[in-house]
Amino acid sequence: MGLLPGIGMLAYKAAAPGVDGKYQTAGAYGGYLYRSIDFGVNWSQVGVSAYWNGIAISSNGQYQTAVVVNGLTYRSADYGATWAYVNTGIGSFDSVAMSSTGQYQTAARSSGYFQVSSDFGVTWAEKGPGGSMQGIAVSTTGQYQTAINNYGYAFRSTDYGQNWTQVGSSLNERYGAGMSFSGQYQYAIRASYIDKSTDYGATWSSIYLNYPSMYGVDVSSTGQYIIVPSYGSNLLLSSDYGATWQTKATTRNWYAAAISGSGKYQLAGNYSSGYLYNSSDFGVTWIERSFSAQTWRCVAINKSIL
Repeated sequence: MGLLPGIGMLAYKAAAPGVDGKYQTAGAYGGYLYRSIDFGVNWSQVGVSAYWNGIAISSNGQYQTAVVVNGLTYRSADYGATWAYVNTGIGSFDSVAMSSTGQYQTAARSSGYFQVSSDFGVTWAEKGPGGSMQGIAVSTTGQYQTAINNYGYAFRSTDYGQNWTQVGSSLNERYGAGMSFSGQYQYAIRASYIDKSTDYGATWSSIYLNYPSMYGVDVSSTGQYIIVPSYGSNLLLSSDYGATWQTKATTRNWYAAAISGSGKYQLAGNYSSGYLYNSSDFGVTWIERSFSAQTWRCVAINKSIL
C-alpha cells in the first residue's frame, strides 16, 4: 500500500493472510473483556470489569481499544493480553473504530462529538459536529471515516477524522456503521433498513430488511460479506454486497457481531445472559462458546489485508 500520508517514512505492513480472524475480543456489559488468540476456539478473561460498549482491533491484532459507557477508554498493545486506562475526555462512548495499523482511531460519544487519535490511541482530541453519535467506521488507511447518530444523520470525514460534513437528510435513528477497507462500500443500520453507500459515503440508498431491532453491522475487507445482528431474531448475512440476505443461527437476542477480512470467521454475542457464538465457514454453521453466560454488548475480530 505504500506510505501513509502525514507520517514520513513509516511504512505500512499488512497482517499476513493466515492471521485473518485469529484475534477476537468480546466485551460484557457489566463484566470483563474476553479474548481469543486461536480463531475463537478458546477464550480467557482480561481487563477490568466495566460496562463495555465498543471494541476495535488492528489488522494484525496487536492494537486494541475498548470504550466504556461512562466515558472510560482502555487500550492494549499486546494483542489484548493486558489493558491500560487512557484519558480520552469526558462523555459516554458508544463505539470505536481504527485503521488497519491502529494508528488512526476514532471513538463516537453518545453525549456528542468524537475523540480522535493519530498515535495508536495514546492521546486523543475532540472533533466533530456534535449530536448523539451511535456508530463509527474507519477505512484501512484511516482517511475515510463515517459516523451516524440517533437523530438519523450521517457524517463523513475524508481527512483522518479532523473535519466532518453532514451527508444527506435525517432518517430514522441509526445504530451502527461499517465499511470496506477502501472506504468505497459503507453500511449503516436503522430500524428495518440497512443504508448503503458505494461512493465513499457521499450518497446513500436504503435496503428494506423487515427486522425492526438491528443494532450493529460489520463488513469484510472488500465489503462483499456483511453481518447484522437482529435482537429477538436471527443473524442476517449477505455475501453479495447487501443485494440479498439470509438468516443464520437460531433466534437469540443478538446485539453484537463481527466478521473477519475474508468473511470466513464471524463472531456474535447474545445480549440477554447468553453466550458467544462463532463461525469459521462464512456463517454457515455456528458453535456456542458456553464458557460464561454474560450480557454481550460488543465483539471484534481482526481483519487482515487479503
